[in-house]
Amino acid sequence: MRTSTAIKLIIVGLFVLAIGVAIKVVGRYTDPERIRQAVQAGLEGAVEGHVSVASARLDFAGKLIAEGIAITPPGRQEPVFACPRVVVALDMSEILALRTVVREVVLIGPILNLTYLEESGAWNFEALRARGETTGEPAAGAAPPAIVLENAAVVVQDARLFGDDAPREYAGLYLTLRPDRAATGKWHVEGRVQDGPLAGTRVSG
Repeated sequence: MRTSTAIKLIIVGLFVLAIGVAIKVVGRYTDPERIRQAVQAGLEGAVEGHVSVASARLDFAGKLIAEGIAITPPGRQEPVFACPRVVVALDMSEILALRTVVREVVLIGPILNLTYLEESGAWNFEALRARGETTGEPAAGAAPPAIVLENAAVVVQDARLFGDDAPREYAGLYLTLRPDRAATGKWHVEGRVQDGPLAGTRVSG
């Protein structure tokens, strides 16, 4: 699997989790600790791996804010995904009508650690198998929102690609993923690299 494809699959997968968890949480809880527990339980119910969430809350602007998220594959020490802060923007008018519509998912400072494991011939994230549990359904007719990555970093370790086991970090990524307007199931990526040797590079696909 190409690294770029893996990154896109992981990001879209996280978006789907965010939608489901947001729907479940908004419908049940207002206390911050109960919200944190619900977010963590929702993620644990969706993937086979260790999940930790430091805090979570709902604010008056209709945003679900979760902090200190880490997702680690079974049997591994380093998380595949870690993010200091995730903001899920909800439509307050829909919430008042007892419907949950997610307008935008913003991941601030996320880190993806992608490691190719030669002993198994697979990527580390492939162990995060979906459990198949559902956490909720969006309002009928709701369009998928954008996913925004602010100051993201991708760390890739692949001896096949680089010729050694040293990890390569690509930081300062600012990307926006939007679903295809024709509802084909495809996602489009636009953004830029702000830091490092690739600074100034535009990303589109």
